[in-house]
Amino acid sequence: MKLFQYTLENRAELILKSYKNIISKHDKVLDVGCGNGVISKIVSNKFGCKITGTDIIDYRKTEIKFKKMKGNGKLPFKKNSFDTVIFNDMLHHTSRRQQGIFLKEALRVGKKVLIFELKPTLYAKFTDWLANKSHNWSMPTPMTQRTMEEWEFMFQENKIHFLSIEIKRSFPEKPFSISYENLAELLYYPITNYFFLLTRTK
Repeated sequence: MKLFQYTLENRAELILKSYKNIISKHDKVLDVGCGNGVISKIVSNKFGCKITGTDIIDYRKTEIKFKKMKGNGKLPFKKNSFDTVIFNDMLHHTSRRQQGIFLKEALRVGKKVLIFELKPTLYAKFTDWLANKSHNWSMPTPMTQRTMEEWEFMFQENKIHFLSIEIKRSFPEKPFSISYENLAELLYYPITNYFFLLTRTK
């Protein structure tokens, strides 16, 4: 479905801007909950990094390195295997308890962790559910999005160093033009997103 392909590309554009100057060429990057691998491949191509995907289901549409994980939040990699671990719109697909497990695991296998999430408005939750179900109907959607304050509280509670940024998108210039691109933009405009950079405590 072209419409939802455009939404994926729009999300990728925002994600790339957030990760700029953090992911370097030749970095070893792990994409947790990589899904179809489309955004993983875009990130790899943009930054020249070596990317590996992991998920509980393998339904890749791109040829990226992949390792299947179990559904318990544990990552199937050794300590310090990666320079960076990324969660792209992924953590709200699991329980709040498992979110904490995933973050601890990510800080075990990677030097730093990047999180891209949406602000949990009712509209954002609905459009996220719709877009995800269009890509993979069996994808879990427990709606465990957190507010900025809730994310920061969880990081503090787990003694995780973090930097948080709120990213706001502007409204499309031609919102009523009949095209796949503009329909996709309207689906995600206006939405506020969260970006977090996590690092290990000493």
